[in-house]
Amino acid sequence: MQNSGINKLDVRRALEVEYRDLIRRSYKEKVFKTEFRNNVVFTEAVTERQPITGYQPHSEQAQQYRAFFKEVQTRISAEQLRVASAAKA
Repeated sequence: MQNSGINKLDVRRALEVEYRDLIRRSYKEKVFKTEFRNNVVFTEAVTERQPITGYQPHSEQAQQYRAFFKEVQTRISAEQLRVASAAKA
């Protein structure tokens, strides 16, 4: 299972949005839907040596991480089902 993610995205910059769109068009379902926007909260959490979900648990950034991990779990489960089905065939 190979997948990619988009991080440090600044949607105020047209070039970054263009690259994001190009990546999504090129790699389609291999790119996670969850995007990590560039935000100082990530740097602050690292400085405080805390995970973002502990540093600011109700922030948009913490929600992004939760959504990402849920997406990873879903993809792993789907891959496990695919492998199990292939083994039975």
